[in-house]
Amino acid sequence: MAIEAPILEVDRVSAGYGRGTILFDLSLAVRRGEVVALLGRNGMGKTTLGRAITGGVKLTSGEIRIDGRSIAGLKPYQIARCGLGLVPEGRLICGGLTVRENLAASAVRGAWTLEGIYDLFPRLRERADHAGGALSGGEQQMLAIGRALMTNPRLLLLDEATEGLAPVIRQQIWAVLARLKKGGLSILIVDRNLRALRSFADRFVVLSKGRVAWEGDAAAFDADTRTLETYLGV
Repeated sequence: MAIEAPILEVDRVSAGYGRGTILFDLSLAVRRGEVVALLGRNGMGKTTLGRAITGGVKLTSGEIRIDGRSIAGLKPYQIARCGLGLVPEGRLICGGLTVRENLAASAVRGAWTLEGIYDLFPRLRERADHAGGALSGGEQQMLAIGRALMTNPRLLLLDEATEGLAPVIRQQIWAVLARLKKGGLSILIVDRNLRALRSFADRFVVLSKGRVAWEGDAAAFDADTRTLETYLGV
């Protein structure tokens, strides 16, 4: 892969809640067109890092940049306008709105349209007039991804996008993500499915106690079994 300029730069970031620090001098980057998998046991800082990137946690030091622009002090909706699309853990769709209304509510002018999302997820076309709260878990996850794409992001952040889904739905989600990667979308993904990530991610970043404990490409990740045992318990 040719080296591209980063779309996301996390530069020596420390952050936490109240007086407690969760992230310590953490740095990572996602280049344009690259997929980076963020791994680590529970409580190691993955969720806090995601919240820091999306504006939900205030930094105590360091800087985060999207496409070269510092997002320090910006509100979550302003960060989204910088080109970040979020698929949050738990989906957080608007259950009282229809599928169509959920998608339209986040729409920003660009390449992704309602028809494009329906082509990506034909099931959402069939369920367009159904309330989001009436959808199955898999359908809600499709809707969460579609909603993020409707912001026409340059970087997609996915937090446990396949967790708790039936195997056939997980396969559909991974196929869609592979299609997005092929289209050149930059992706930062948190997921527990190492088998799927091995064939999907370009690089892996492993967190331990709020710090980057290991990073490397897919070949290095597969070769370093000690990393799996030490930091992931695999």
